[in-house]
Amino acid sequence: MKTTAETVPDRRNEETTRSSNMRYYLYADDFGLRSSKTQAIDEAFCRGWIQGAGIVVNTDNLDEAVALADSHGYKDKVCFHLNLTYGPTLTEAVRKTALCNADGTFANLKNITIQKRCFLPHQIRIIRRECEAQMQRFRDCGFTSQHIDSHRWIMWNLPVWFAIKPLLKRYGFYTTRPLKGHLEDTSSGKLVKYYRHVSAKILRVLKRKSDWSGCMSEFRDALDKGEVNSSTCAEIYVHPEYLNGVLTDILYSYQEKRQLCEVVGTASGFGTPVEMNAPGECENPGKKKAAVHR
Repeated sequence: MKTTAETVPDRRNEETTRSSNMRYYLYADDFGLRSSKTQAIDEAFCRGWIQGAGIVVNTDNLDEAVALADSHGYKDKVCFHLNLTYGPTLTEAVRKTALCNADGTFANLKNITIQKRCFLPHQIRIIRRECEAQMQRFRDCGFTSQHIDSHRWIMWNLPVWFAIKPLLKRYGFYTTRPLKGHLEDTSSGKLVKYYRHVSAKILRVLKRKSDWSGCMSEFRDALDKGEVNSSTCAEIYVHPEYLNGVLTDILYSYQEKRQLCEVVGTASGFGTPVEMNAPGECENPGKKKAAVHR
């Protein structure tokens, strides 16, 4: 489905004194989740509105996503989006854990629930097998990105982190997105300490791909608070979908809807977009090559 003819508004004179030299990239989550999202993200790539995307590999829409990335030449910009909260599993054992519904599909659990229910060593090993199956499928599809993040921040749970940590080097993952401030802003004191503890563990192993990450409303708030500035490399993530034929950034958890062209125009008013795989721009893993485990 193609959108109506939207144009990106020129925001180059809007508040640019604070951050006109900022580097940023727009990153679309949930490529491959379902056909409508996949087509929307494909169009955003083709319009040059986004610089990267995270693909979910455990859905029926994977083949369409891979075919579009191949045919439109942005396969090197597609990263791994670990998913343990939506859709079917790739392994059988995980279906019997607290991660899944009675029908064997992933339950939409909150992070703290996973922490409480899946902390035993044998449960972590089961989660590891599912995560490895997803990583293997990502590599089997021909993707070479060294970047890993996760659906609903699932990897920022200690059980999931313990599950994936031994797999990262084997499958060639070296960078991730930083923990967004919103998780700390909306969490209790104990949870804030927990997220900071997990973040410290993760960032001892994986490099930050950017200095900051969040959606557009969080980006504007961060500007107002001085948390991002001209020296920052920021990841602004979007969730493109079609709304009445218009390419729209829809964040259901925030109840936010913005035309994607507006998001692109607003971001361009604050800095310069960079390619996710451009060396010397945002944080990158240097000369290491992605490993393909067979």
